[in-house]
Amino acid sequence: MNFAESYRSDVKVKNFVDPLQITLLEGRDCARTLRRGYALTLKAAIDTMWPATPVLWLAAGTALGFRRERDFISEDTDIDVHIALDYRNKKLCDDFATRVERYLCESSFKLIRTAAYFGRFTQKAFYDTVNDNLVYDIMIFYNNSPPYDSPTKYCNYTKVGLQTMDADMIDNVIFDYFSFGVYPMPPDSYFPYRYGPTWRQRINSKKNFARAVPEPTS
Repeated sequence: MNFAESYRSDVKVKNFVDPLQITLLEGRDCARTLRRGYALTLKAAIDTMWPATPVLWLAAGTALGFRRERDFISEDTDIDVHIALDYRNKKLCDDFATRVERYLCESSFKLIRTAAYFGRFTQKAFYDTVNDNLVYDIMIFYNNSPPYDSPTKYCNYTKVGLQTMDADMIDNVIFDYFSFGVYPMPPDSYFPYRYGPTWRQRINSKKNFARAVPEPTS
């Protein structure tokens, strides 16, 4: 994965809770939120796409922790899950976005933020109200989408920019039975691509914050 473009001012973002106020405490059960959130996301994907097989994977810090430390990174501030969709099928894309929000919100998650670009949702982020408000972040990658309009290039637009992934990474999502992680491509190829050659080393550390989560205001 790489950022092909930087900050995008034309991405439509709606915040229901100030993301800077979503903070974490020690002792949270990341596995519990991952199990609940991933199962509901998978259900929404299956209900939307059946009989096709949806492609979901753990990403970013969540995937890195599972692969490198066989656990969640203790300082990580959210759970990252990505899904691949075909941009050309607007009904499928809209149905998934609607279902995943409904399923999660019916199960004690609350919506934090949405992002959209070119008429498709690219992010839906939630927090788990029954597990210390742990953040559960879904990023949606599209093939056949602007700016490449290619079946072999998947794109995701958010405020931070355009992320891209080649289709061979997504087409070869694997389940790692040793670390119980679902990754794109063989892990030893994906992680250097995502984090660089030093991905096995702990370099940066996120801060632990005190809890201060307001109710959504809109």
